Amino acid sequence: MNMHRSPFSGRNYEYYSEDPLLTGALARAMVDGGASCGMVNMLKHFCVYDQETSRREHLCTWATEQAVREIYARPFEMVVKSSSRRAVPALDVSTGEQAQTKVNVPLSIMSCYSFLGNTWGGGREDLQTGLLRDEWGFDGVVLSDFNVDDYYMDHDQGIAAGTDLMLATAAMGTVDDPRSAYTLNNLHRSVHRYLYVVVNSNAMNGILPTVRVTYS
Repeated sequence: MNMHRSPFSGRNYEYYSEDPLLTGALARAMVDGGASCGMVNMLKHFCVYDQETSRREHLCTWATEQAVREIYARPFEMVVKSSSRRAVPALDVSTGEQAQTKVNVPLSIMSCYSFLGNTWGGGREDLQTGLLRDEWGFDGVVLSDFNVDDYYMDHDQGIAAGTDLMLATAAMGTVDDPRSAYTLNNLHRSVHRYLYVVVNSNAMNGILPTVRVTYS
């Protein structure tokens, strides 16, 4: 959902357009379509990530708040604030009938490799929490970009800022002090967000919001 800033951009083949409103409209339609089947969509890369070259070599991008809001963050805002992201009612496995309850399917967002100013995008609290959650009302989960050998994607910084998960194919370390009350609170918040997304998706395979799970 990033912008076509240059015809030489290495990601133009997967970005929608050079226009934020067109990008937001197309993305919103695709996300709403997926949500109608209970699919959780992940929007990337949030945000101001419009260059592939040197993306993992401390690429620092600079923009005014007005430019970010009107151009680079605008498509994400349009999708996050969409009111039609509803799932098709699930089947009641006991009766075979459709339930009357419709679920508002949450979103997922991937943060970016690049820096906004001199701070890694996934580690910016004003972006991942202030703008995304507090201002727009985002209630989903934020995932980092691919964390292979990118030492600057600090786990503690990301989780504190609002990046809930670190994308990797192998164990890439953990938080510095897992016994810290501050860290545990941040981890608890991230796990809560992740589970909220899962239970409001088709991963529940027909289990309805009215079902109560008991143990014996």
